This record gives sequence, C-alpha cells and structure tokens, in this order.
Amino acid sequence: MSKLFQTWIFEEIEKNYTKKADAIEDLAKLLSVGKDAVYRRYRGDSILAPEELKLLAQKYNISLDKFLCQASDKVSFSYNPFTRTIKSLEDYLNSLVEELGQLSRLPDVHLKYAVPDLPIFYLFFVPELISFKLYTWGRTIWDFEYLQDKKFDFDIIPYPLFEKVEEVAKLYCQIPSTELWSLNLIDFTINQIEYHVTSDKFANDKIALILCDKLAGLLLHMEQMAKEEQKFKIGAKPVEGISNFILYHNEMFYTDHTIIFSSQVQDGVFATFGNPNFLKSTDERVNVFINSWFQKLMSRSQPISTNAEKTRKWFFARLTKKVNALKTRIESQLAFE
Repeated sequence: MSKLFQTWIFEEIEKNYTKKADAIEDLAKLLSVGKDAVYRRYRGDSILAPEELKLLAQKYNISLDKFLCQASDKVSFSYNPFTRTIKSLEDYLNSLVEELGQLSRLPDVHLKYAVPDLPIFYLFFVPELISFKLYTWGRTIWDFEYLQDKKFDFDIIPYPLFEKVEEVAKLYCQIPSTELWSLNLIDFTINQIEYHVTSDKFANDKIALILCDKLAGLLLHMEQMAKEEQKFKIGAKPVEGISNFILYHNEMFYTDHTIIFSSQVQDGVFATFGNPNFLKSTDERVNVFINSWFQKLMSRSQPISTNAEKTRKWFFARLTKKVNALKTRIESQLAFE
C-alpha cells in the first residue's frame, strides 16, 4: 500500500469529525490499538493491515474505487438498500434520523434541494400526512405483508414511533436549505389520495377529507416559512434573526429528488433511485457537476421567499386551489355513494 493511499484513507475519515482528536479516539477503539499506534498509521510509519483497511472502509463507508479510479470515467456511489434493508416503518424512520443527524453535525452545512414533488421531510410536520405516505410505501415499495389487506387509518404508525417522526422534523428544521419547487409539488400526493378514495382503501370516508384539510394547512404553513425565510414546525413561531430557508420557483425543468450538501469538511449529493431509495456520492467530480447544474437552474428561477410577496401568494394560491378541487371531487363522489 502506498503512503499516498493511506494518507487519503485518513483524510476521508477525518471528514466525519470536527476534531482530529475525536477521530483518533474512535479509531483506537475500532482497531483495538492504542492512540500512539493510530498516530503511527496516520503518519505512514506503520502500514494498515488488509483487515484494518476493510474495517475502516466499512465503518466510514469509504469507496476504495474513488481513489483508484480518479482518472477514469467511473464515479462512486453508495445505495442505501444495500446497507440497510427496510423491514419495518421503524427501520425507515431510523435511517432518516441517522442520515439527517450526520448532516446536522457537519460544520456550516447547507442543503440545495431540487424536487419534482413535495419533499418528504415536510410531511413529517403533519402526522396524518406522513402516516399516509408511509402506508403507501409500505404496501407498494416495501411490500409489508400486514398492510396488504389493511385499509388506511391514522393508527398506521405505532404511537412510540411518533418520537422518531418528531425527531426527523426537528432535524430538518435545523439544517439550512435552498430549495427549488414547481407547481407540480403536490400532484403526486393528490393523485395518491384520490386513488385511495376510488379504490376504497380508506377505513372510513372522512379520512380523505381530513388529508385534504391537513395538506391545505401544510401549504399555508410552508407559505409562512417562505415569507420568514425560516423552517419551523407547525404551531411554533419563527425565531428572530434566523434565515435558513430560501425558496425558488421553476417550471422549466423536471428532476428526481436531488439534494446537494456542502460543509467545511465534506460535500456530497443524494439522488432518488427507486424512490424512496437513494444514491449517495461524495465524489468530487459529481459534486462539481451537480452544483453547476443547480446554479443554472437557480439563474432561471424566480425567488418566492421574503420580498417576493406577489409571486409567493400566486404560487401557494395555485397549489391550494388544487387541494380544494380535490376535496370538492371527493365530496361529490361520497355524496353519490
């Protein structure tokens, strides 16, 4: 193993820490050696054994191809189903808490988020809406057997798991973001609600109407967040002096969910691949390309936050009109049953 390669390994590991001393302490525990032995490996005085290299690559999710293939057209990604199989709603919630927790701990972290539909994180603001979304994924994507013949009701998420729902919402509010939305933002959610009405998948008729009201309420809250340039949960008040939410509107592009994160120690990108699964890359070439792509979209987008009151009111009024139209259709359908 070359000294350059070993140096690169430790540089990748350090991106997970704000202090080198913390990295040394964790590495000593992981490799079952003293801190002096870790420092010798850091300096290249001692060579990492193959088993140690394997441990480090697995623990810190390091792709060795990233170093070996720098001059090629290959880039490295990790794919979450290969590292964590979703066998329950708790598995999924834990995975989100883990990813968001890691992001929130990065110094000066910032997200750039381009979406084709409603970002999943905002559904966590409303227990009824996230329950419905997880129900649809549980039946279709994760193929949970216990949901196959179960009609949707708001008890789909066991009460103890709502602590995880609250934690996801809290963590996302803490991470500053610049987001690009379009008028298609709620179309998929609306279509899902309407499908469940026509296919008789709700436990009672009122559920669909409640979901419409909750979705309208969420839109009203997101409009307030855009006005304040701040993310905060429903029922809370914005904190003076904080600006962590910049919103833009763009109708000239279509994209899968693309999240770019940047910080003092690590940059990377998440992209949906078999939604709700995602690919993750910290490859420098990927980051440069995707950041350039995002900046082009930004240059062709309209601001919705703060001073763009006219555009903001128009944007959210159009979305609310869609929800009201859905509610009217559902009420008409129920009246004829």
